[in-house]
Amino acid sequence: MVEKQLMERTSQVKKEVGHRRQQYQGDRLKCLNPTEKVKEKVNSHHATKPWRKAPARKIKGLLRSSST
Repeated sequence: MVEKQLMERTSQVKKEVGHRRQQYQGDRLKCLNPTEKVKEKVNSHHATKPWRKAPARKIKGLLRSSST
């Protein structure tokens, strides 16, 4: 019984934290300029999937294309 309550509570907290994180990222992206936006996207992607690192060339291309 106690374990079930604990599990429900933890899932609820995780959801709240996830939602807060999304809001925060949204606010960050709003106030960044386009090149910073791309960098932020790239960084956040690597933070979630460190084993899928994009090559530096690709990132430079993204930055170049967004600045025009």
